[in-house]
Amino acid sequence: MTIARKLHLLILVVIPGMLAQVMLGIFQSNRAADAAGYSAANTIPSVLTLNAATDAIYAIRLHVARFMIDPSRRGMLSPYSAYVAVRTQHVKNGKDSLAVRNSQTITC
Repeated sequence: MTIARKLHLLILVVIPGMLAQVMLGIFQSNRAADAAGYSAANTIPSVLTLNAATDAIYAIRLHVARFMIDPSRRGMLSPYSAYVAVRTQHVKNGKDSLAVRNSQTITC
């Protein structure tokens, strides 16, 4: 076997090996992209929910500060009447009302 035939044989073996390596790399890249997409799809909504919760906490702090600063508004809405108003708006079924009663006995 001459050197030329050995080189040709080597080339015929190397080219399919390189193609297999490229295909494996593409497959792994697609799997990594799918995993990153899954992570982003399941992480972003929870971050947005946390952002909404932070906005709600800041709104509560703002309303409490306004309530404490402005004496004319104190007579308009007491904390307990606000609690009762929110409870009547958001309590829809028996399970919710049981939870509200339990929290009311603990806090009040």
